[in-house]
Amino acid sequence: MGVKALRKIQIGAESTPGTPVAATTIWRGIGLLEDLREVKHVEEQVGIALPTTRAYIPMLGCKVAFDPIEATFQQLPYIFEAGVATETPTQDGAGSDYIYEYIMPTTAVNTLRHYTIEMGDNVLVQETDYAFVEKFKISGNATEGVMMSADWRGRDVVDASFTGALSVPTLIPGDHLVFGGSTLAIDAVGGTLGATAITSTLLSFDLDVTTGLKAKWTNLGKDFDYVYFDKGSFDATLKLVYENDTNGIAQRDLFEAATPRQLRLQFTGPAVATPGTTYSVLTFQIDAAGIYTSMPQSDKDGNTTIEAEMKIGYDLTAALGLTFRVVNELSALT
Repeated sequence: MGVKALRKIQIGAESTPGTPVAATTIWRGIGLLEDLREVKHVEEQVGIALPTTRAYIPMLGCKVAFDPIEATFQQLPYIFEAGVATETPTQDGAGSDYIYEYIMPTTAVNTLRHYTIEMGDNVLVQETDYAFVEKFKISGNATEGVMMSADWRGRDVVDASFTGALSVPTLIPGDHLVFGGSTLAIDAVGGTLGATAITSTLLSFDLDVTTGLKAKWTNLGKDFDYVYFDKGSFDATLKLVYENDTNGIAQRDLFEAATPRQLRLQFTGPAVATPGTTYSVLTFQIDAAGIYTSMPQSDKDGNTTIEAEMKIGYDLTAALGLTFRVVNELSALT
């Protein structure tokens, strides 16, 4: 029988999108693969009371859920590579750290990195190729770690075997992003990003991103032919729970005036081996521009809270949409 404890997810970046490759790393997380092939039954009248077993398969596809898991500075880039853009990291001066910057498309559509995904247990291993991220979520709560999850779309599902001889990537406790010690800054779109800190106010956040990436089927086969960006399908919503204090009330005033804002949410980890020109610690930043769309009040632990929801979009004054910046010590993703 298949043993849950022996499940594994392995991924490999494809040199040619849609051409399967051997896995190069193990995803340190949990998830499941769903075969989405469509089996269509044909209704016919052949003198038999029951439906017949006549059927065919017009399309193939699958979804792979990378379920919520504690986020790390090492693994976050894989989600952005397949859901935002392919990035070549920049070394931070003479430091041991490298800067990965992922910018949601503005005047041009981004190039993605597609992956082959191997998933299974000790009995059955399945594989899909041309995989990309349709949706992802990053969230955090006071006293907890920051969580990451992603919904992938892949082509056909085939039985396979795991690529062998892969070691589980090494992580240390400091590799994990934690909510405590994070910083939030909110500024006018004409001001300086990250200048005005909002302290002792943020209780939790949820960033849900639908990447706008969609699979397109043509006459070339049952698998989808290519991936494209659809502006109408893109959506990014940031939910921020504030204390109902001076800072929170100031944000309510901005909501009531429909005033756009730019913000930076930053998480830091341990020091890098050799400090760089810009960074000396592992870092993850979310830079975004948006406008509050709702601010109902609630309560938490006996305090009144504000459940703010911000719709993320591109602001012409700030020249900012949505950017993710990861600083780690990986010169390249394996």
